[in-house]
Amino acid sequence: MPAINAPHAKRLVTGFISHPPGCRNTGKGSVRDPQGLGWRCASNDREFGMVIAVAVADTTEGTHCPTTSRVLVDRRMQTRVTVISDTHWRHDDIALPAGDLLIHCGDMFNLSTRAPQQVRAMDEWFGRQKFERILCTGGNHDRLLEAELTRGAQPFRNAQFVMDEIVEYRGLRIFGAPWVPELRTHAFYRDRSSLADAWARVPSGIDILITHTPPRGVLDTSSRGRSLGCEALAGELQRIAPRVHCFGHVHAGAGRRQVGGTLFINAASYDGDTGAMRPAAIFTLSSGTGAQPMSWASRLARRWLPARPR
Repeated sequence: MPAINAPHAKRLVTGFISHPPGCRNTGKGSVRDPQGLGWRCASNDREFGMVIAVAVADTTEGTHCPTTSRVLVDRRMQTRVTVISDTHWRHDDIALPAGDLLIHCGDMFNLSTRAPQQVRAMDEWFGRQKFERILCTGGNHDRLLEAELTRGAQPFRNAQFVMDEIVEYRGLRIFGAPWVPELRTHAFYRDRSSLADAWARVPSGIDILITHTPPRGVLDTSSRGRSLGCEALAGELQRIAPRVHCFGHVHAGAGRRQVGGTLFINAASYDGDTGAMRPAAIFTLSSGTGAQPMSWASRLARRWLPARPR
């Protein structure tokens, strides 16, 4: 379908009505299906920034398609995602442009941080950012967060801490977990067996995977040339097959890499070599939830589509 210029709309909802060959409703406003599957009658409602769609039953050539059938729309929306990680209490040094979703992949604090008021200060910073949704997970330096979580409550009001759970946002399925290998005395450490169990529980086919550790062999090389990623996580990635995998942890590995169908992003913000803060990683991800009934759409369809003769 042609793109619609509707910058005021929160999301773009699209759909179409299919007609058999010879249907007399295929007049003004109809477009040829780009995949050659037949005519589709579309009405562009610019007030709502969407194309109305009517699902039709089987019809024969030369008949009129009913305009009172159940309305289906295909929700395809573009979500602007901003990712940061390893800010180490230097979050105020990063200027973030407005977006839809902000992700922090952990290490908000320093290992020595003990003051509970810093959790409140971090939450206030989250609250000042211009995003509709903020998700975060922990890192090995976030002992303060690990302690807060033992109390059983979310540590933030303005961001959602994700730990071994799926979050759905604007049609995207997002999974987050903070676990890290090897660092026994740090926060969110898990041994090899526990890591294997944790990553085996990550569902397949998610849109965004949020971890603190990189997988072994992907954007995980330290300044000394060591591969510091998690081997157990790497072993599950072919099954999980996320569209995007965001992480941090290895500051020297910051960057992006496309491997097969997955975009890997090491969003480590702090540059250990220069002491500077890197800009956030930003990308846009589309979502499609398939055809969903919309009870109000039939009224709009009647307004725009030709009425069936009696």
